[in-house]
This record gives sequence, structure tokens and C-alpha cells, in this order.
Amino acid sequence: GCARRLRQLGPSKRIGALLKAWRELPIAIRSRYPLAIAGGRGWLDDELVREMDKGRDEGWLQVIGYIPEDALPFLYAGARLFVYPSAYEGFGLPPIEAMACGVPAIVSDRSCLPEVTQGAAMLIDPDDIQGFRQSIERGLTDDAWHTGAIENGLRVAASYTWDKCIERTIHVYRKVWAEQF
Repeated sequence: GCARRLRQLGPSKRIGALLKAWRELPIAIRSRYPLAIAGGRGWLDDELVREMDKGRDEGWLQVIGYIPEDALPFLYAGARLFVYPSAYEGFGLPPIEAMACGVPAIVSDRSCLPEVTQGAAMLIDPDDIQGFRQSIERGLTDDAWHTGAIENGLRVAASYTWDKCIERTIHVYRKVWAEQF
């Protein structure tokens, strides 16, 4: 299936858009690759909870809850694809973690995510549900893209040392600061 991991679920994480896009996938794909959402409950509203319940009832969604850090590699290892449509991130570590485990990633074209993933992840506009759905379908079914994304993701993830991580974090904060003012 597909792993989607968050510390806290909330509006900026675009879970609603992910559910809408996943729901529009052909049923054969949803059946073969169920969506797994991991993370603390955070600020889920009633409508989002209803949509998640409906996805579970239809058999294409698994809500796992919070996953301890030491169990993450097992979650990632079982995923065909990692989808992270968040509109706001401080640094964007989960996609790097997934790519380090050999899992291709699809991330939002917002915040620091394009910069952090350095071209190794497929970028999506989480507000364009049809485009989002098409990207998910390609990520799950296009074996050539999948193989290339694994190789690129491993290369990018390996480039992150603690020194580089600190350097890039400072760069991202400076960029965000400059955009704010």
C-alpha cells in the first residue's frame, strides 16, 4: 500500500485532499494498494473523520495511529509509495526518511518540500485533486518511474549528513523568513 506518516494530523497536512484523490483512483488500484495513514489525531474535524470512516468501511483505508520512531523503517518498507501533500513543513524530514528506506515519494509543491527532496520526489499541487489522483496512479503503477524514483531517492537521502542537514535547515529558514517579509 501507501504509507502516509504524520506526527499530528491537521488541516495543513491536506489529508482531505489525499482522501479525495485516493477515492477517485480506479477500484482495482485502491484494492491492490490500500492507503495507510499513520499519525496522531491532531485537529481532525468531523467531516474528515467521517471521510476516513467511509474509506475504512469501503476497505481502501487503514488508519494506523501514531508510530514510534524505531518502528518507522518497518512502515516505510511495506509501502509502495509515500505521499506527503502537506502545505506547510518546518523541514520535511518524513519524505527523506521514506526515500532512505527505498520508497518513492510524492510531495506537495509547497513549503520546503521541493527543495528538501531535490528533484527525487514527484511534486503535486494538493489542491488539484485530478492532478493529484493522476500522480498517485502513476506512482503506484508506472514501474519505470518507480525504479528511477527509488534510485534518485536513495541518492538524495544519502546526501543528508548532520552538517548538511543543519546547513540546509538554515537555508530553508532564511528563505521562508525572506518570503514572509
